[in-house]
Amino acid sequence: MLFYLHQSSTDLLLYITMLIPIHRILPLLFLLLFLYHGCSKSVSENKNLPLIDGLLAFHRYTSYDAMDAELFIYDFSHNQLQNISKNWSITNTMNAHFSPDGKSITFMAISNNQWDLFLYQLNTTHQPTNLTAGEIHRNEDPKFSHDGHLITYKRDGQIAIYNLQTNQIEVLTDNHSSEYSMPYFSKDDKQIVCSKGAGKNSSIVLIDVLTKKETALYDRQNIAEYYPITYSSDKFYFSATSSETNGVDQLFDGYFSGLRAEKLPFNKPDFDLSDACPIDDNWLILSATKVKNNGYDLYIADRNGTEITSLSDYNSEINSNKYELGASLWTNKK
Repeated sequence: MLFYLHQSSTDLLLYITMLIPIHRILPLLFLLLFLYHGCSKSVSENKNLPLIDGLLAFHRYTSYDAMDAELFIYDFSHNQLQNISKNWSITNTMNAHFSPDGKSITFMAISNNQWDLFLYQLNTTHQPTNLTAGEIHRNEDPKFSHDGHLITYKRDGQIAIYNLQTNQIEVLTDNHSSEYSMPYFSKDDKQIVCSKGAGKNSSIVLIDVLTKKETALYDRQNIAEYYPITYSSDKFYFSATSSETNGVDQLFDGYFSGLRAEKLPFNKPDFDLSDACPIDDNWLILSATKVKNNGYDLYIADRNGTEITSLSDYNSEINSNKYELGASLWTNKK
């Protein structure tokens, strides 16, 4: 009954006063009013932020070199934040990605002093499954295909695919003079967009899953371009340094066709923005260093707007004095 107080609060209070003596009803009324005001406030009333029905995964660490990353899941519908990795027997868990049905995540972590890929069924007490156990390879940056059958990832600096139906691994690139990373499937799962190179020598390339043909998409001189994330059949987000003289990371719209990239309007020249995570056609979640001396925090932005808003407006414990990065979202609308 308390959850419907905002719909018929007057009738409910009158009904209660008819049943209970006035000297006993006052404490109850104060309690009901307190609950009403606490439960009725929504983010949409706060800053016109979207109401999200889904789960957000992200990792938190002191610094990358500290090797202390932990995985968290925030449930928007129930306003619950959980550290899902605290009782696992593996360490430095990071870069989670949801399966299309939202029932599991894949991520990278360290087991026996080696980076491996893991699969974890949500809402279970089981330990995550090590998909690459016993290998001598360094395995990182896993992402599900849109049909949920494959995981693409970085394997010793090359792009590989793990088939969840056959448990077979296929390596798509064989260019050990370059380092590939951060792969992500196109919407039809026929191509993989990824970063090639490192630092100012990095670029964004497209790899055909069937033919393994590589196509260069974005490669500005002395610009770091990385972390592509598909969000439509023809476009993806990616991060890049602002210019040759300004090393601040900014977020861009990229095109699978190779059309000129477009900087998103909420970018600011005085702090980093990266790790885009699409919500829908208009909204995205990202990491930014907007708060000085606080590392990366999670924010939400309207892709057509000029400002970003902290996810602390949804839950005050999402952001901390550590770094929050690698957001992945699953919603019923996908």
